[in-house]
Amino acid sequence: MNIIDDLLGFYNATPPGDIYHDAIGHLMDNLTHIRSATIYQMADMCYVSPSTISRLCRRLGCDNFGAFKDEILHVLDHYDDYNRIVPTSMITPQKDECDILLDTVEAAAAELRQMDRHIYEELADVIHAAKLVGIYSYGNASSTITLQNVLIVGGQKVRPHNSRSHFSDTAQFKKGSVVIFEYPYFKATEYLTQALKECKKNQATTILITTHAPEALRPYCDYFYNFDGCQTIMDNYKRDFFFDMIVMAYRRKFIDMPN
Repeated sequence: MNIIDDLLGFYNATPPGDIYHDAIGHLMDNLTHIRSATIYQMADMCYVSPSTISRLCRRLGCDNFGAFKDEILHVLDHYDDYNRIVPTSMITPQKDECDILLDTVEAAAAELRQMDRHIYEELADVIHAAKLVGIYSYGNASSTITLQNVLIVGGQKVRPHNSRSHFSDTAQFKKGSVVIFEYPYFKATEYLTQALKECKKNQATTILITTHAPEALRPYCDYFYNFDGCQTIMDNYKRDFFFDMIVMAYRRKFIDMPN
């Protein structure tokens, strides 16, 4: 997910008339003007004060308006990297987008079928035994939402983290904690890497699930799952399927047990 997704999520989560809801609406209407806009000009466009724009940026996980602006411009300038369903390089006269979409889903399912199914139960056990569960991702990763939900219902203490700035709270994850990392493919991940190393140093159990993590991270992971990917939305399917099977195992073992 990217900053546009987060804007839409925040917009849909706040009622009409809320100062942030209305500000985001005006901001999205003027998104293409942000490149040359100062915070004062953007505030005028959104009919709010500069301080409201600053607070909105922080609520979206950005340190300040400059960082927020950089996020927006990154998406606008590199939109080929975002929300593309299938790679254009895979489209041929013999296969259109629909064929490639379905082929990719089938390939993802086939890859997951070849995995040892006991791993989902093992991960469910590891997570359930944790005193504290951390989930680190870059932005609000949809594949972790269902997992967070089921863990909270199951009585786990969960601390999700999706900030776009340095993670300063890794000290809470010590021996007995489990920390799950989901790496994105589209953005530098130095903050996630630093957090991973710090959690490992603190003796927390670390789990990395992604399609594009460098192999150099393997020594910092107790569980390392690095699937093949094509750097499009299609990669989300593998992560979602993997997380969903962990959720299914967790539910079966710890929530849906017969009385």
